[in-house]
Amino acid sequence: MTKVWLVLITVVIGILQFLDTGLYTYLAYNLNVDSVYLGFLSACWSLTYILTNYVMGGLADEGHNKLLTLISCITAISVATLLNNLNEVNGLIAYSLHALTLAVINLAASVTILEIYDHFNWNTINSSVRVLSNLIMGVLFLVAAFGAVSVSLICYVTALIALSLMILLPGVGINLERSLYRINKELSSISRYIKASTAVLYLHRPREAYEFFERVWGSETISSKRILLATSLYVMFSDLISVLVPLIMKPSIGLHGIYLSWGVAFLIATILMVFILPTASCSAKLTALLVFSRALILLALLPLINNTYSLMAYLISLVVLGTLINASLYNIYVDASSGYGTSRYFISRELGSILGSIMGGFIFMYMPSLLPIVVLVLAFTSTLLLFA
Repeated sequence: MTKVWLVLITVVIGILQFLDTGLYTYLAYNLNVDSVYLGFLSACWSLTYILTNYVMGGLADEGHNKLLTLISCITAISVATLLNNLNEVNGLIAYSLHALTLAVINLAASVTILEIYDHFNWNTINSSVRVLSNLIMGVLFLVAAFGAVSVSLICYVTALIALSLMILLPGVGINLERSLYRINKELSSISRYIKASTAVLYLHRPREAYEFFERVWGSETISSKRILLATSLYVMFSDLISVLVPLIMKPSIGLHGIYLSWGVAFLIATILMVFILPTASCSAKLTALLVFSRALILLALLPLINNTYSLMAYLISLVVLGTLINASLYNIYVDASSGYGTSRYFISRELGSILGSIMGGFIFMYMPSLLPIVVLVLAFTSTLLLFA
């Protein structure tokens, strides 16, 4: 039973993440809109996501995972209904409701995984869900590329799966696992204080005292606030460019080519991640290096895209790095917060997204030469924050 609900929740997350990119691109290609509208569209999505996490975060911490899943079912049906009568207003509302749907299902998934599985398996399960959801996204993009299914139909199917998930999802009313992990972290912290205080025994040898203190205190977890700020800046520079990709690609690559490129990119990235994730480190410093590397790739390769194949190569590199970074940032934050307040992590991501989306639209239209400078400054600051 446990495997069934985990598979279903992974499928729902994968479909909704596909709709994030897929629906955005669909609206960009099927509505006669400019970069300002797309920036505003993405910003509204992020604002809805933030408000949902703020309002519903308490429900997640209290273990109301089934209620959150039911809400996702209702909103998915609403999105499909709006898409059947598409215009600029309905597109904006539908995309915003999609944000609400993804937000509540992410909260439901987070609290369920953090309570059902012991903390030794949190990183493995969360990373596996991300990789498998990428596989689902890849398949759906390929299906959409060949016009085999409509976006509204996908929303209806999502609602049906979410309803089945609500029935099978195990209840998590008692926050036992996260409470035990928090107690363990607090005891470990007390132990570090005691050990570090013994450095005074070496005060007559300052160098040895400093080395002993650093060895004991070096295991201290990076501040959760720094993780959240670094996450916001990372998402900000990523969305600052990604919000512009449909407009940049539209003259040379059709919607079919965009979907095909995303599909192949996610499938190949999934295969690569199967080999990378088991040996990948989740340290903050390695994550920082990946963050800055992603910024360089975003800027260096974007001007080289002129056909479907170059777009595929570009997207593969971004998806692989993005999966590693997102999994690492989330796991680092969960460790620092003992599994509580996951809504704050999601909020920090979308604060970065809303600012990046708005900045991207206006910079592209009025000051395109500033784009590389802004991206590098944001990436460098995010990288510095992750170095403890």
